[in-house]
Amino acid sequence: MIRIRTDEGQERDLTYQEFIEQIRLGRVHADTPVLSDVLTSGVWKPAIELQFFRSWAPKGSYLPREESPAAPIPESPGTATNEALAPPPAAEASRPAEVVDSIPWERMERIGFWRALRGTVSLAFGDASGMAAGIRTSSAVMPALVFGLMIAAITAAAEAFYGVALLRLMKGALIEARQSMPEMFEETWPQSGREILYSNGLLIFFYPGMIVLWSAAVHLLLRVFGKPERGFTGTLRAANYAMAPQILALLPFCGRIVGAIWSIVLTVRLLGGVHRMSGGIALLAVLVPLLGIGFWAGFVYVQAMMQLLPSTGGTM
Repeated sequence: MIRIRTDEGQERDLTYQEFIEQIRLGRVHADTPVLSDVLTSGVWKPAIELQFFRSWAPKGSYLPREESPAAPIPESPGTATNEALAPPPAAEASRPAEVVDSIPWERMERIGFWRALRGTVSLAFGDASGMAAGIRTSSAVMPALVFGLMIAAITAAAEAFYGVALLRLMKGALIEARQSMPEMFEETWPQSGREILYSNGLLIFFYPGMIVLWSAAVHLLLRVFGKPERGFTGTLRAANYAMAPQILALLPFCGRIVGAIWSIVLTVRLLGGVHRMSGGIALLAVLVPLLGIGFWAGFVYVQAMMQLLPSTGGTM
């Protein structure tokens, strides 16, 4: 959410999409005061200082009023010349305004780790359009990859914790079930706590490779179905930041499932906003790899069940 102060002195709260529309209509100009936890770090700033504003404003239309050429001052006896009276060119004016990333995670050095993490997760849950706009303002891959890896580590740690806790609660019943129906279970099942930790640790280790392959498959489909604007780095950044809802894995029971579904929805919305493509194309590019993985997993499961049939006398 973005708050602006109009020329009449009134304050208005706008979504990112409404803010963009006001910029295009000229109702938000270079001198308009803007307040946002994401864009301005919680302080009022003129719109001209925001890279987000300059990205959407029509070219040449965002020169602040105080920088407009001043009318020449007529010379008169006993006064300085126009050249002397004119303000010297300030060094600050020659430098570009500070680029403010709208992804808090990428401003961690200025706002701190916890505020950066909280702000980025808040964007994921409450303002997908703002997150997509933030992804567009930069092409840095490493911060996004570190964020995705950190969320994957939190998710894996939560799953390992709940897995070990469930194993301790139900280990006796599971072992009894394996002894009564040995044909249904492998000798090594159920897993030990160490094996659960090891398998979840492998997920963290392979995360960078998996997210790159996933992003490559999605981006290839985006190129097949449309024309993505930001290139592969935009898709890779979106895929990593779309991991944010999976932090819900910290909640027991349904947190992991809800987080995974929310992450898929967020991926679609981010891809549409980052590449300025229709939601249908983004959805198709995401669902096709997911369906492929689902069919492959189903095939493997059926094959495993068919291998069990001879040992169970043809019955399950």
